[in-house]
Amino acid sequence: MRYWLTTKWAPLENKPGEKPSDIWIADGREAAGSAIREGDLVLIYQTKSGPTELHRNPDGVKCPVRRIGGKEGIIAIARVKGCLWEETGKKETEYDDRTKRRWCWHAPTKEITSDGFVPRVQVNRVLGYKPTWSLRGFGRLHSGLKEITKEEYDALVKIFKTGQRPK
Repeated sequence: MRYWLTTKWAPLENKPGEKPSDIWIADGREAAGSAIREGDLVLIYQTKSGPTELHRNPDGVKCPVRRIGGKEGIIAIARVKGCLWEETGKKETEYDDRTKRRWCWHAPTKEITSDGFVPRVQVNRVLGYKPTWSLRGFGRLHSGLKEITKEEYDALVKIFKTGQRPK
């Protein structure tokens, strides 16, 4: 069994209650998740913010969709339900900085619990990063996914079980 930490951007303003779930990796960075297997455990970290997406309205006009404040910490523990696979037919997501990403690499998960929290500063402490790091560019190949040790996972779960998620 392997242990993972994945990052998720703050929710979009038009989907405020959407629960972050599953592991998604942008095309070209999929090697970061090649070792994911069914039964692995994953901690889900939600960022404080994220890029503004450009969505097209029915007239074809690009409209910005911003993100609302994320929790900036680990918000859930999940179990991987299958290997990483490419979801063909996924379209690129366009951002207001003119970049595009195709989030087509997917590993399904099943939430174990979201009753807890680990703030970013404590995540950074356990993983050996500077306390002020935002986790921007996190993980192998800047994929938002990183394999962590069992000891790191256990330490983060212990904090998670005692932490209360911010409102």
